Amino acid sequence: MTLAIDPIELASRLVACPSVTPREAGALTVLGEALEPLGFQVHRFVSGSPPDGPVENLFATRGSGGPHFAFAGHVDVVPPGQGWTSDPFVPEIRGGLLHGRGAVDMKGAIAAFVAACSEIPEHRGTLSFIITGDEEGPAIHGTQAIMAWMEERGIRPDMILIGEPTSEARGSAMW
Repeated sequence: MTLAIDPIELASRLVACPSVTPREAGALTVLGEALEPLGFQVHRFVSGSPPDGPVENLFATRGSGGPHFAFAGHVDVVPPGQGWTSDPFVPEIRGGLLHGRGAVDMKGAIAAFVAACSEIPEHRGTLSFIITGDEEGPAIHGTQAIMAWMEERGIRPDMILIGEPTSEARGSAMW
């Protein structure tokens, strides 16, 4: 039996967290609460100090041995700025799309990762999540800190999928 995760519901819960760098504002709690019932062991740790921190990061893992497939991303967002037609931290579906700060970059991708894992009850090897709260800011207390933490423990994924929207091209026009 699988414990299906609704990616829209999870993405909406993440968007509702005003996680402007370096604050995680509850986003890592929401993520941990989604991952633990799926059998992931969740590790959270803080690195850095003011003015660029402290930054909270998350590493979650399920399974053992190889291959080790990891999902990487961030829950922090840039400040909302001007021009919003609604509260940027109140998720809203309009025109079939989820609107809110971080829906695209990159809380939606993280929710999709979790939903995909919820459909894989048994697997060979290790699945992990490498999630930082410091990608949109100075980016020194997030991914770098997680990678150092992983290296100290001899953790090295074979493959990492990053759900960052880095292209302005859409659909098959990218290729």
